[in-house]
Amino acid sequence: MQNLNINIVDLLDDKTTLHKLPQESVIKSLCVDSRKLQKGDWFICLKGETFNGHDFIESVLASGAAGIIYDQEDVNVPGLKVTDTTKFLGKLATHWRNIINPVVIAITGSNGKTSVKELISFLLEKYATGKVCQSAGNFNNQFGVPYTLLSLKPEHRFLVVEVGTNHPGEIAPLSILALPDYAVITSVSPGHIGNFGSLESIVEEKSDIITGMKSSGVFITNFELSKNLQILKKINDHKILIKSPDKTLTLLHHNETGINFLFDGETYHYPVCGLHQFQNLLLAYTVLSEIIKEKEQIKKALKELVNYRAVKGRLQKTDAIMYNVWDDTYNANPASYKEAIDFISQISKNSESNAFGAFGMMGELGNFSEKAHEELGKLTVDYGFSAVFFSSNEEKIRNAFLRGRQEIKQASLTSEKPETLVAANTDQDILYGNKYLLSKMKNGDHLLVKGSRSTHMERILKLF
Repeated sequence: MQNLNINIVDLLDDKTTLHKLPQESVIKSLCVDSRKLQKGDWFICLKGETFNGHDFIESVLASGAAGIIYDQEDVNVPGLKVTDTTKFLGKLATHWRNIINPVVIAITGSNGKTSVKELISFLLEKYATGKVCQSAGNFNNQFGVPYTLLSLKPEHRFLVVEVGTNHPGEIAPLSILALPDYAVITSVSPGHIGNFGSLESIVEEKSDIITGMKSSGVFITNFELSKNLQILKKINDHKILIKSPDKTLTLLHHNETGINFLFDGETYHYPVCGLHQFQNLLLAYTVLSEIIKEKEQIKKALKELVNYRAVKGRLQKTDAIMYNVWDDTYNANPASYKEAIDFISQISKNSESNAFGAFGMMGELGNFSEKAHEELGKLTVDYGFSAVFFSSNEEKIRNAFLRGRQEIKQASLTSEKPETLVAANTDQDILYGNKYLLSKMKNGDHLLVKGSRSTHMERILKLF
């Protein structure tokens, strides 16, 4: 992180001590990756499951580090001794955020948080060019959120930050770091339910985005969640406003070229596929309308949507020649699978073609995993997918998907079992699955490729 200007003396307390450097020292740039350190950077020794920054102290000092931030007792080098480097990273981020003092929009949710973050940033940038800072990629955890805050520059008026979680207790401290003026929950679904135990626990965790909100803040979510009693209790406790999208934006139609909608009597085009993306747009518009009060400025921003490009791997049509191949490989949970399957089913019917799937398993579902994959199998039958290749290294998950796929619904018009191939997740299995699908598909058919990030289903895309 460059362009910092943090005086060391402002950070010192009884838990933070300075060693071998003058108190007038200033942190002008901070590095978290020893491979990227430049001369004059401060280096902070972060620790994770597979790394420990303290192992690289000698090398970064040799590369010209101005100081080291560390928490191990056996270290005595120029820099700051702290009790916990990860917590101190948050302290640095909070200090810098207070200096820049931007309007903060924090976004969380089971699905759509990165899309909504990108969309809000895009629209705000049309209103305040060059003055919007946003999370890079999905930097949304205990390292990513402070990293985003530290990437703020003096010219930034707005900060759009994504806040994620896969275990209880993660969102509240990140909300306190961000200090949001506006907070958004995009959706709540059983993603990571294996780590939470129930949907109610996921709601409890997601709604902790409210914890750090300013007293003048506005909380924004969809209509269904705006009636949730768990959320309403926190809203009342923190005495903040709650908003959900109204009918100012009207959906006209959506197809494989994107979404057309009506605003103030004019038609606009949003070149992103899937009805769920219109729900994301409604949330982004609601935030925008709270910040920008002039209708003409909002119109100007919305007109630029025609140039918007969605984040890679989120229901995007690839350039495959013979077939319509859809890349939705960014991630997967039960809700996002349903949204994507619904969309592919609709456009296949509209074009009188067939729908196919190359699917990977969903992760972090715990004891709910087998049931969720059985339901996924059933869903592909309900939505008329002709043949499906399903990949997982866990036999019980493959069997669960197959059970669901082969369980013929009473509403089915055929007594034939749907065609299905289940296999492991090796490169050889992926190649075999691709050949299987190609043996079934015809010109103009639609193939949805999707799976949790760990399954790397994008390998299928490279074969077209």
